[in-house]
Amino acid sequence: LYEGVNRCNQAINLLKASNYALKDRRIAEMKFLRGHFYFMLKIIYNQIPWFDETVSESSDIVKVSNTQYTSDQLWQKILDDFQAAYEGLPDSQTDPGRPTKMAARAYMAKVYLFTKQWQKCAEASDEVIKSGKYKLLPNFRDVFLPEDNNSSESVFAVQCSINDGSDNNYNGNPGDRLLPPGGPYPSYGFLRPSQNLVNAYKTDANGLP
Repeated sequence: LYEGVNRCNQAINLLKASNYALKDRRIAEMKFLRGHFYFMLKIIYNQIPWFDETVSESSDIVKVSNTQYTSDQLWQKILDDFQAAYEGLPDSQTDPGRPTKMAARAYMAKVYLFTKQWQKCAEASDEVIKSGKYKLLPNFRDVFLPEDNNSSESVFAVQCSINDGSDNNYNGNPGDRLLPPGGPYPSYGFLRPSQNLVNAYKTDANGLP
């Protein structure tokens, strides 16, 4: 996750120094991704070191404390990235997998949910729903079919590929970096449930809750 944060920060610095025509949009995309990485770090580890593109030297990064900011301040910084993405991203993108304005708004709703800002969560969620860009598929099982990738249910989806010329089909693998928590080497594992979720499904000797 921090590798992702670091790459976003490097990309933002490179973009800021460029004359690229889509510079502002790409910076908004990087802030969306950085917000995603920090969102996952926050809900998994709670008190986390936070640094942006102004802290680039590895010698400085390792000095950043996980108590530099309070929990509320960390949530606000994550929200700020998604707010910047919401303001800078277009309503739609030609390339599948690129974040959009409503994808950023959906993440804002999730931040509001975790911080118990119920009214703001409802307002952000309503905006995404009423945008008309998303709807449920008629059959739930269809969501998991390859032909339904990037369907009307996808607000933001990681794009992976094989047979694209990358060594050892490498592009079929990095998607797991956007899907934590993973397991420790060599056991591995992706999208492992939290202990709270495991506890919610505990059963007695008879297999009952």
